[in-house]
Amino acid sequence: MDYESIVKIVSESLSEKRFKHSEGVADTAVKLARQYGWDENEARLAGILHDITKELGPDEQKALMEKYSITLDEDEKDAPKLWHAITAPPYISERFGVSEDVARSVRYHTTGRAGMSLPEKIIYLADYVEPMRDFDGVEKLRKLTFSDIDEAMKLALRMSAEEVRRNGKKVHHNTLEAIEFMK
Repeated sequence: MDYESIVKIVSESLSEKRFKHSEGVADTAVKLARQYGWDENEARLAGILHDITKELGPDEQKALMEKYSITLDEDEKDAPKLWHAITAPPYISERFGVSEDVARSVRYHTTGRAGMSLPEKIIYLADYVEPMRDFDGVEKLRKLTFSDIDEAMKLALRMSAEEVRRNGKKVHHNTLEAIEFMK
């Protein structure tokens, strides 16, 4: 399926705001791919698809989990905000035939993980610093993202963990393991 057809499907699957965010992630991912050496088409595809299941309700998410035989770990069971990153990879693999790099980068765009690949880092950071993002520290993180991807990952993972804690939630074990690995 060509990219424009995929974009049309994504635009029909998401709210206008979430679709604009996904376009921003795709554009940012392409710039990062160019900077660090990943296939720009793969980066664009992962960026546009990363949130494709995000606006599905809990029942629809659970139906996808059942369809794809997904078992949530203890950190994920009570964190429906993470479910889209778990349901999207098998969905986009089946529907669009994406590569393993694209699927894995979508899978870890919310939590990160220890030993992230370049594509995983690119989509994680593109999601974090795309142009619509506006939070304390985003400009510093944007700059760092385009100058030192590993230092940017360290900062982004710490910022993410701090935000989760501030909201009274448990930090996912993948994020904690990624922080430790990046040290």
